Amino acid sequence: TITKSLKDIKGNTLQLIFDNTNNVVTIKFKGENAVLFNKKPASGIWYANKHYELRGKGDDIQLKKNGKLVFEPNN
Repeated sequence: TITKSLKDIKGNTLQLIFDNTNNVVTIKFKGENAVLFNKKPASGIWYANKHYELRGKGDDIQLKKNGKLVFEPNN
């Protein structure tokens, strides 16, 4: 299990808990918890469920909810 926390320019925190054994990531964002499933990207990360999509490489990631960008880290 790998845990990572990132902040955006507005001060919102996105917590990521990667479970590589089960190929899932649990996200904690604005009081919501969701489990996203690995989508096997060519490179970087790509996880999704019915509402959320997490894509990126390293700390350069984007979280979308229902197709709308809701989080981008303040790098």
